[in-house]
Amino acid sequence: MNEDLQEQIKTEDLKEASTVQEKEEHDGEHPAGRAKKRRRSVFVPFMGGFFAALIAVLVGVVLVRGYLMISFGRLGVLTIRMPYYKFDAQAKDGSLNMPEINRKMKEIQTLIGSAYLYDENVQDVTDGIFTGMLYGLTREDKYAQYYSVKDYAEEVKRNNGSYEGIGVTVQTDPETNGILVISVNSQGPAKEAGIEADDIIIKADGVDLREMSLDEAISMHIKGPAGTTVDLTVLRDGEELELTVGRAQILDITVRGIMMPGTDLGYVSITSFNLMTEKEFKNVWTQLKDQGAKGIVVDLRNNGGGDMNVALRMLDYVLDDHLTVVNGGENAVPSSGGRTVLLSVEDRSEKATVYYAEDKTSNQLPIVLVVNSRSASAAEIFAGVMMDYGYASVGEKTYGKGIVQSVYQLSDQSAVKFTTNQYRLPGGDLIHGKGIEPTLAVEFEDFDDVTFAKVNFAGGEETDLEKDTQIRAAADLLEKSLGETGTD
Repeated sequence: MNEDLQEQIKTEDLKEASTVQEKEEHDGEHPAGRAKKRRRSVFVPFMGGFFAALIAVLVGVVLVRGYLMISFGRLGVLTIRMPYYKFDAQAKDGSLNMPEINRKMKEIQTLIGSAYLYDENVQDVTDGIFTGMLYGLTREDKYAQYYSVKDYAEEVKRNNGSYEGIGVTVQTDPETNGILVISVNSQGPAKEAGIEADDIIIKADGVDLREMSLDEAISMHIKGPAGTTVDLTVLRDGEELELTVGRAQILDITVRGIMMPGTDLGYVSITSFNLMTEKEFKNVWTQLKDQGAKGIVVDLRNNGGGDMNVALRMLDYVLDDHLTVVNGGENAVPSSGGRTVLLSVEDRSEKATVYYAEDKTSNQLPIVLVVNSRSASAAEIFAGVMMDYGYASVGEKTYGKGIVQSVYQLSDQSAVKFTTNQYRLPGGDLIHGKGIEPTLAVEFEDFDDVTFAKVNFAGGEETDLEKDTQIRAAADLLEKSLGETGTD
């Protein structure tokens, strides 16, 4: 085959190949075109499926949860809500429905973040959330409280006998729900400002305290750093008084004792039970015995209580370890191996923890207790236990707080407190809401400028024991018992 013919064949083959390529490209059958077509054929259905799934999820959320919330920043929040949606804070098991509560909190936080005019104080909001959670318990438990880290540190100081505040002992006034002043520290700023026992504090810096729990009112509105002041509104004899009271570092003196003039009897005043009270009590007790006291009048009037364990250790100090309950009925707490029962503390399941005397000491002195309507909590434990073992009491029926609060420190050093137990005296009595009737009922008779509310010998208020009808009756009863036993 000659060269011209071969060249002609090659040229025709190239033309045919070019025509085929053009046809393939035109028909989309070129490899690159086929790949591109495949990508389009996969991408389009994928995106369609994705958006369909997204829409299905959103619709599912709305249908199942009943709402959908979309934030548009400062433009606001779009909320899609189904007609049947209803916020339910209670889960099926009766506990808090935390997912739903968290959802609502996020909704509120979103609104704050998008529309709130001022800067949000995260710490204050956080403390407010937890304060509110415990505040919700106060309808049934007026002692429930949340302590911020700072408040809890201050509460620990107070229980140690030192704290920053105005220097008063208080409890809730049952008639007004205000804060009733039980006693005033003679060295504190409240005394200097003119606060008196029996005053009812109703406002602090303009905030009404009657709608909150006692602990919340104290920790958030009355206590504060030393050197600051608080404007208090108090009720006194039906009239409102405005007083500006300073705050200072307060050292609580809770125990004070003397020999009663003209007698060989000791007198001990106890105004509360904190961690220093036990040491103070033992020191005073020893001093009176060294001075020749043959019997002791223990004054628990206007004592609002305090640390239950401190009261129990003090009872252990004065009681023999092997005593039998005198006032025991069918509900008496059973002893174990002849040991002296101090208290039975019951939890929500009625499981009881029994406390016993075990320090192997006994004071071996006759005692008469003095109580009144403001003797509460740990003071009632002290008086009630002593009475169940045959010790007499004089005065008026006690307050009637027979429940126990527990404080639980949280992981961040904050804490919560609420009622966890009720207690039963050795004789079996539950005293909550009832109080304890004294062995000998004696009313307090005002003398000089002293009313029953102002009795606070341990706190520094001087009083004439000879003119105090209840103390005089207790001393007479004690001397009578000493005469009957022939004690020299």
